[in-house]
Amino acid sequence: SDYSGEGKATDPTKEATPAAPTVTANETDASVTVTPPAGMDEITLTYTPTGTDQPIDVVVNKTETGWKVPSGHEGITVSGDGIIKLTHEVAKDGTEVKAKVKKGNSDYSGEGKATDPTKEATP
Repeated sequence: SDYSGEGKATDPTKEATPAAPTVTANETDASVTVTPPAGMDEITLTYTPTGTDQPIDVVVNKTETGWKVPSGHEGITVSGDGIIKLTHEVAKDGTEVKAKVKKGNSDYSGEGKATDPTKEATP
């Protein structure tokens, strides 16, 4: 039999590794804010939930309709530009909140980190 036609494929371009997101502890309301660089489409949060000692990962993705926090993670909100806020109830006081980002097929960025502030009791 004759050989088939030549097959061709173009090697996809790998996205550059992005800069780490900025993770900020807000002492006023004991929340933590994660600010990703512009243009990201995935943010992975690592934190220890209140009432536990085991850190978990929560992946927040950008979809066609905007950013989406997986269900079951009340207290985590994300704005249209990807800025994530964890209210004081989310992470255990005094534990580290970490975040890393990626764009398309890029490698993950380095981690941004902050310590979850302690919510003071109302006097």
